[in-house]
Amino acid sequence: RPEAAMEFARHALDANSSLLEAYFRWAQAADALGKPEIVARAREGFRQAAAVVPRGAFRWRLAFRFFGLARRMA
Repeated sequence: RPEAAMEFARHALDANSSLLEAYFRWAQAADALGKPEIVARAREGFRQAAAVVPRGAFRWRLAFRFFGLARRMA
C-alpha cells in the first residue's frame, strides 16, 4: 500500500496538481517504506516549490514543519 501511495504522489507531482501536498504525501509514503534518501529529496522539492507558491499554502508548510513529530507519534 505505501508503494501505491508513493506512485500516486509522483503522478500528482507530474500532473502539477497541489504541488505541496504531493511532495508531502511522497515524503509520507517514502518514510513508510523506510527510504530516508527519498524523504530528503521530497523535502528539498517541497522547499523549492514552497518558495514560489503563494503564502496561502500555510497548512502544507505547517504539515511539513511538523512531519518528523507526526512520524514519531504514529
